[in-house]
Amino acid sequence: MIYGRVVDPQNAAVAAASVTVTNTGTNVSANLRSNETGYYEASLLLPGPYQVTVDANTDGFERSAARGPAAFHRRVFPTRIDGLRADMTKQWNASLLREFRIRETVAFRVRFDAINLQNRSQFNAPEVNPVSTNFGRITTQSAALNRLLQIHGRLQW
Repeated sequence: MIYGRVVDPQNAAVAAASVTVTNTGTNVSANLRSNETGYYEASLLLPGPYQVTVDANTDGFERSAARGPAAFHRRVFPTRIDGLRADMTKQWNASLLREFRIRETVAFRVRFDAINLQNRSQFNAPEVNPVSTNFGRITTQSAALNRLLQIHGRLQW
């Protein structure tokens, strides 16, 4: 859902303003009108990036579409959010070795290896662009190595 309020430079509500909400991925538009308090609402929208354009047929309105922070916010509005936690590549491996003496010159060694003991998938970092519709979401995953168990036997003489 996208909603908002259309006001003039004196912060007074603008009724019957034409509002167009366009999905920039599919180019599908919804045309709306603001009510007597300047409020508009576009509901039942598919997820995706949208562009909102307001035409009030009144002097003093900026005709460009809203795609991100306004010019006066760009100074304080970050373009990237640092410090979002990304998945760390921590993989536990284990190895056990045991030697059994059969005779003085003959030995049997058994070795057990476990690679990626936790069997955990590794995810990439989340989207850090604050004006993206995927902000904070993890959209990809790095190559995961499945758990691998190996048993080796060696007879030495």
